[in-house]
Amino acid sequence: MTMTMTPSMPNASGASTRSTLVDAAPIDANTTKPVVRHFLEADVKCYLCGSYVGSIESEQRSAARSVQFRRLGDDRSLPILSWRRLRCERCNGPVYLDETRVITRRYENLDWAEERPRRGRPPKHVVEERRRRLAEAAALETETSAPRAA
Repeated sequence: MTMTMTPSMPNASGASTRSTLVDAAPIDANTTKPVVRHFLEADVKCYLCGSYVGSIESEQRSAARSVQFRRLGDDRSLPILSWRRLRCERCNGPVYLDETRVITRRYENLDWAEERPRRGRPPKHVVEERRRRLAEAAALETETSAPRAA
């Protein structure tokens, strides 16, 4: 809760009033703070031939420092125990880390179904989804209200 102090103001008799705590801005209970994570990313290059081998990524400030290695031209990353054991695929030479950078990723919990409606005409997929939900609700209502034959 955010609190601010109201200043002491003299009243009609000249005596100052006490400072009180006032709620400055109510915080919505549904909003959650986004999670911000920092990653270290570096290119892996060969000492002997100078070719680009891939890239590694590791989360900073993580207790278990897992290192992910992504080969050149590969979409998926593989966990590795030690990047120092990597070798160049072209010449089997030793590799080194080059061009390190820190990447900040922000993860937010967004529930698009509960977002406030926008102005104007809704998109077709939203209209179709609403119709489908209404039809399902009507079907469930008729099933529960219909008497069962014994």
